Amino acid sequence: SSGINAEYGQMSVHQIKSEASIESQTARKKRPAPQYENSYQMEPDKKPTRKDLSNVFDKVLSALDPAEKAALDFNSSKALAQDLVNKMRDECHNLGLTRYRYICLATTITKYGTSAQQASRQLWDHNRDTWEETSLKLPTCDIYFQVYCIYLD
Repeated sequence: SSGINAEYGQMSVHQIKSEASIESQTARKKRPAPQYENSYQMEPDKKPTRKDLSNVFDKVLSALDPAEKAALDFNSSKALAQDLVNKMRDECHNLGLTRYRYICLATTITKYGTSAQQASRQLWDHNRDTWEETSLKLPTCDIYFQVYCIYLD
């Protein structure tokens, strides 16, 4: 009776339920299954408007010190553009829009015989996303700003 059936050459296995395993099964059955809420959201709670983004530009550019606008060299204008883009991005985050990403671009172009051409637009859904642009005229160059507000569902 070693568990081997000699006639057929097969092994038979007998399972014995212990009291501990029976008790653990009933304890498992008593616990309710966790309830999860679907966090997938197809539509934004609030859609940004071009006016919202225009107000961001106005707020950041109106706070600009007149001495900074008198930047005479191209390198200081590039640094100013980077600083302003960072401020614009921070202000966009203060709009209170959830699940949006902000792409803030600045293009600095010198006024001395240089031409520039830029063609870019981020992939978006016209029903949810928006963008705005503005420019800042300095003595030696122009800075063009664009903000894209992209919803991530």
